[in-house]
Amino acid sequence: MKKTGILIWACATHFLVDFICALVITHQIPGTRNWDLLLLAYNFLAFAGQLPLGVLLDLICKKSGKWGYLPAALLGCILCAGALIAGLSPWLLVLSAGLGNALFHLGSGADILRDSRGKSRESGLFVSTGAAGIFCGALLDMTEGVRIAAACAILFSILVLLSFLLSAKNNSEDHTEVSLENQMGNTSVQGTADWQAESRHILIPSFCLFLVVLLRSFEGMIFSFPWNEGIRDGVLLTCGIVLGKITGGFAADRFGSLRASVVSLGCAAVFLAFSHIPIMGFLGVLLFNMTMPITLTGLFRRFPGNPGLSFGLLTFALYLGYLPVYAGMAENLSRPAVYVFLTLLSLGLMAISEKGEKSNGC
Repeated sequence: MKKTGILIWACATHFLVDFICALVITHQIPGTRNWDLLLLAYNFLAFAGQLPLGVLLDLICKKSGKWGYLPAALLGCILCAGALIAGLSPWLLVLSAGLGNALFHLGSGADILRDSRGKSRESGLFVSTGAAGIFCGALLDMTEGVRIAAACAILFSILVLLSFLLSAKNNSEDHTEVSLENQMGNTSVQGTADWQAESRHILIPSFCLFLVVLLRSFEGMIFSFPWNEGIRDGVLLTCGIVLGKITGGFAADRFGSLRASVVSLGCAAVFLAFSHIPIMGFLGVLLFNMTMPITLTGLFRRFPGNPGLSFGLLTFALYLGYLPVYAGMAENLSRPAVYVFLTLLSLGLMAISEKGEKSNGC
């Protein structure tokens, strides 16, 4: 199975899956009974649900990983197609879209993590397209034409993935388990004689990465700029998010995770202090999002061989960052001073995490 083909498929389908989920959740849940509870349930399934599913998929793939994690992505696409095409009740729609979103992200994201051998650029490319899909899905009306086009696109994507899986039936090269030393270089932390000493190098940096993603989720949701008033401005900010995630992956591979994190978050804090100016706000958002693929691959380096767990932990952090905003606890926090403080706090946590990895000889 060609890894480049899978990456292209995953990036395109990530846009499509998030587009479909945003389309159905935005246009079919509001106005229904208990819509706020339905929205909470969807986010729980789509994000928090990835943690237990990721652990389960890791166990399954270790025992029988012939096709890797991609069958889970296939099931996720099918569930998202069902949410779009079938006339489901609100709760069934949330269940189908939420689980579909979770399984797609886990299946494709974990597969890319495992095959990227510790590099960040592939994960950066993959995670970047989701923001564009969410924006477009929430923006467009659910007309019959949009529904038909999206249904045809997701069905085509399912067929493409099926062809990849079938072509891999007699090709074990792409989805055989790579030895830990070959996959991650010299980053093995398993089987050590002194577990207590090693756990400090794993748990503390991992917890810091978890907190960075939680803070990123929370801060991203409270971002509010006075100049962001129309579709054009929304497109601009979405482009900043997409470009930031892509740039972050390439920068980490080129300059190192620590240097890329410190420079991007340090500059982001400066620009966000003047986020009332459009270009400064745009650059602040772009630089702020550069750590997304860095945190993902950074956590995977602590748990090599467990991409499902790594992916699920960080999506759980995204969910926790969403909860205060959902509960109305983040009112009056949309201010540049808060953005700067949270960004600098994230910078400190990233520095602790990366230094912890270096002290472990990684």
